[in-house]
Amino acid sequence: MSEGTSEAVRKRKPLRECEENAPKRVKTQRDIAETGKSSEPPSKKLIPKPFAAESSSFGAKRDEIQCSWTIPDLLAELESLRPTVAQNIVELLQQDNTIPFICRYRSHLVGNLKPDRMREIKTSYGQITQLKTKVTTVAKTLQKENLLTEDLEETICKVKTMEELNHIYELYKPARKKSLVEKATNLGLKPIAEKILSGEVLVNFEKYVNKDEEALRTVSEVKAGVGVLVSSIIMKNAQLLDYVRERRQKARIEIQSSQAKVKASDIPSTSTDSTKYELYFNFRSLVSQIRPHQILAINRGEKNKVLTVKVNVPQKMQDDVKVFILSLYRGVTEYTERTEFLKKIVSEIYSKKILPLITKEIRRELKEKAEKASIEVFANNLRQLLLTAPVKGEKILGIDPGFSHGCKMAMISEQGNVLDTQIIYPHTKKADLRDSMGAVADLLQRHGCKIIALGNGTACRETEAFLEQVKNTFRVDFTYCIVSEQGASIYSCSDKAKQEFPSLDVNLISAVSIARRLSNPLAELVKVEPKHLGVGMYQHDVSEKQLGEALEEIVVECVSFVGVDINTASEHLLQFVAGLTPARAKNIIEYRLKNGCIKSRDELRKIKLIGEKTFTQCAGFVRIEAKTAGQLIEPLDATWVHPESYHLARSIISEQELNLGEIGRFHFIEKMKSIAVNFTEMSRIAKLFGAAPECARSVCEALQRLPSTDYRDDINRRPHFKQGLTKMSDLKVGTLATGSITNVTHFGCFVDVGVEKCGLIHTKHLQGMKPGIGDCVEVTIMNIDEAQGRISLKLEKIL
Repeated sequence: MSEGTSEAVRKRKPLRECEENAPKRVKTQRDIAETGKSSEPPSKKLIPKPFAAESSSFGAKRDEIQCSWTIPDLLAELESLRPTVAQNIVELLQQDNTIPFICRYRSHLVGNLKPDRMREIKTSYGQITQLKTKVTTVAKTLQKENLLTEDLEETICKVKTMEELNHIYELYKPARKKSLVEKATNLGLKPIAEKILSGEVLVNFEKYVNKDEEALRTVSEVKAGVGVLVSSIIMKNAQLLDYVRERRQKARIEIQSSQAKVKASDIPSTSTDSTKYELYFNFRSLVSQIRPHQILAINRGEKNKVLTVKVNVPQKMQDDVKVFILSLYRGVTEYTERTEFLKKIVSEIYSKKILPLITKEIRRELKEKAEKASIEVFANNLRQLLLTAPVKGEKILGIDPGFSHGCKMAMISEQGNVLDTQIIYPHTKKADLRDSMGAVADLLQRHGCKIIALGNGTACRETEAFLEQVKNTFRVDFTYCIVSEQGASIYSCSDKAKQEFPSLDVNLISAVSIARRLSNPLAELVKVEPKHLGVGMYQHDVSEKQLGEALEEIVVECVSFVGVDINTASEHLLQFVAGLTPARAKNIIEYRLKNGCIKSRDELRKIKLIGEKTFTQCAGFVRIEAKTAGQLIEPLDATWVHPESYHLARSIISEQELNLGEIGRFHFIEKMKSIAVNFTEMSRIAKLFGAAPECARSVCEALQRLPSTDYRDDINRRPHFKQGLTKMSDLKVGTLATGSITNVTHFGCFVDVGVEKCGLIHTKHLQGMKPGIGDCVEVTIMNIDEAQGRISLKLEKIL
């Protein structure tokens, strides 16, 4: 939408008041108007009977097709929301409000939904709008082919899922030109096919042999042509497709994978692939029980031609489907030739059409389920990684370890500025080890630094041992933290890095990035594409578009909720604030360079491309602490209070006999806390100032926080600093170890316990706990396989 509000939006009714979540099934307004009863799930009764479209086509052109439901009504039904909440959500999304803005400043209109839930609902909203568009497209296509009847149009307009629409469309989809069906029809065989199916009269195939007509010269050719038409008509029978779908949901269908039989010369590195997929060389699972990571692994193995995959349908289901088809076309006159002919056709239909259809639908549904799960895992991991608490007020030495290319070191200030850089070679034979140790000790002592951020890449463990030598030899007091360097090398070679460090060597930029990932993880990690951060589950096998959209929303959510200082934030960070874009972020930086410090949130309106709509979205997520004579120019600009609520905040502060200058002081905070938890007092204040109680409470809650409070402090997820060193050979089964979670998947959590390889806590050994990325944990060593580099762990507690 444009910056200005459209005419359609201006004419909408105002957003309705807050409502709580409803039970699972809700009435829609249309349901109540038409039947007086609550809506029911889509049923097979909606599917028109076969031949309906062919029997009575009508009107070439009519008004645009209208669905029998509205978007808010269907959203309420599918997501179990109250109609008023669904209506509010639709209006908010149509007005391009962001999820962070909705969840923080419009929460009273959406039932106080959390961001995760809002993203699910937003996805459903997008699917509903796509469904509405496709309903119109399908109807127009059928109308163009003169297949759209009144009954069929009504049926199409009532569908509530894309799957149901595709199911109906499959019955009437125009056949390809020059298809076997079209050829058989042109030969005049359709009446014969209908007679065979009805069974009303005896059919003598020899009667239709025509020596002068190609494809009708023999009885077998006539039967083949009639068989094509009979098969086409049967497959368009809505009752059959409904029955197959119903039986498929109840049948114990298995998915099976096995090792592909291919020559070693056909696939490079076959042995490596064999090791990677050996769990699936003889794998079976019920479709209803298979887990998302297993689906993704099987699909990848199949793509790499290491695995072959098969869907096993129970013999009983096959027999039942065949019996059901024959029962649909039980003729008035039964005779041997017709019975044998139909049985042969039914067998071919099942093996060539129904079974492939079942297989295709199951594989598609499993893939969609697995992709959705993979995106959810990645999104959740990314949020936890971005919201790791920063190490504030400390100088940090970042080390990007390496062997022949040396260990790159960069010292950064408390604000993240580069103070010093150096390269040492502690792991090469030619280097003087003591000189390298002295260089590290000198950097630490000269800058008064006591914290080291060590990248977890090549030579990480060797560098840990080296740092221990530095500590013992030079008696230097420091602690260090292993930092993921995923994506650091990609960032160091990017245009963003060159723009930020035009004169710094590329190799040293990665060391700066590692140090900043400890100093301020959020500000540094947003410079790297999320897919390069290594915290997902088969993320390279899912839709890049869907993954990208989901991850970008997570980044925007994290940056917005943490908030940014508008006068110090980088261009890369600003572009992820709700409502801002790369172009708007660039304009903010240019405005700062030209006009100096931005003194108020209201001043943002002067910046190019930031109109009223953008200002509303972003203003609450930027902090401004501009001062004059040692006092904040506008204290509320440093809080979470949105500018639209400044008048309410000032009224509450004045009514409580406080003043703005006292924001952040102990008595001020305690007063606001006492008001927020007192329902009666909150209701009185809301009524006094004509505000919704939820709005008044959110203002009081925002005024409880110190202006400098970091949202990440609430999460209590901090970096894991290590004091000692171990090697894999030193680990003993049954002993305790501490480490930090590096990745979370559906099958377990990976833990860095300080050795060459990360250990795995399988889901069955999590003992009901749910650790997240960055969490410090205590684990028991259960098994060690040095040959495979595998460590099995059991979670004891989250530290």
